[in-house]
Order: sequence, then C-alpha cells, then structure tokens
Amino acid sequence: QEACAFRDALADVQARNAVIIGVSSDDAATQQGFRNAYQLPFALLSDVGGHAAKAYGARAFFGLMSGRVTYVIERGGIIRGAYSAMMQADTHVQQALRTLEGQGKV
Repeated sequence: QEACAFRDALADVQARNAVIIGVSSDDAATQQGFRNAYQLPFALLSDVGGHAAKAYGARAFFGLMSGRVTYVIERGGIIRGAYSAMMQADTHVQQALRTLEGQGKV
C-alpha cells in the first residue's frame, strides 16, 4: 500500500526535485518481483542484514513485521522528516510532500 502510494505520487515528488528509493530486508530477487508486480518506477534496495534499518532506527512492528518508516533526507544526509505510522501507510506520502515543501515536522 505504501509503495503504491509513492508510485502514484511520483510526479508530485519529482516536481519538488526529489527522488524515491525504497529499502527492504527482502533479497534482491524478491525486491525485483515486488517492483514488477506493482509497477514501481523507483529503485528498491535490499537490506538483507538489516544494517540500514538499524542505522536509521527502523524497528520491527510487534517484533513480527519490519517497520514502515519514511525518511526525507537532504543531499548532505540531513534527515528533514521521519514518519512511522504502520497502520496509516497512505499518510507517509502526504507527510513527505509537506516536508519537501518546507511545511513538515522533523
């Protein structure tokens, strides 16, 4: 749901001079299948060992599912926004767009 919401908002994200990159603990082959199945026009990176998730503080949901966190990161690596609403994946896009417009909260 979240990946498709970002897919559908790609033009809005690009209009704000930003890119979308998805990261998951799935392996590269699984990522490619997911990308194809949902026609995702952005890169999906594999974080099999969970090193990136740990570095950014993304935690598992009740220890069962990987956390769903959206980060808005400037080119210099500064995090301008972080959103983690597991049951409201569609709000991640709107929050990210507000941050890109300079109206979001960090």
